[in-house]
Amino acid sequence: NGPSASIYLGPGMVITFVHHKAVSVGTTKSRFRTPAGIHIGSTQSAVRQTYPRARCKHLKVGKLKLFNCSLASGSNVTDFTMNDSGRAVETIDVSRR
Repeated sequence: NGPSASIYLGPGMVITFVHHKAVSVGTTKSRFRTPAGIHIGSTQSAVRQTYPRARCKHLKVGKLKLFNCSLASGSNVTDFTMNDSGRAVETIDVSRR
């Protein structure tokens, strides 16, 4: 048997569970912030200044063009996804490696 997975969808939030443990949390709500204060609507420059070790790059997913900054810390990866212009964070996802 493969891992038992479930997904919780709440207003502006997605939590993925595997074997009853949360393995990924994502949000599109600006009221949720990282410990350093980055939130939905934060600028790319704020992400880069706050997390200088984040790796940022343009991504293409099908016809969708995005800009992503990814930060690995311990066993977690935090992704800040923006529209292609990279002006403002639209989603924040934290997941286990």
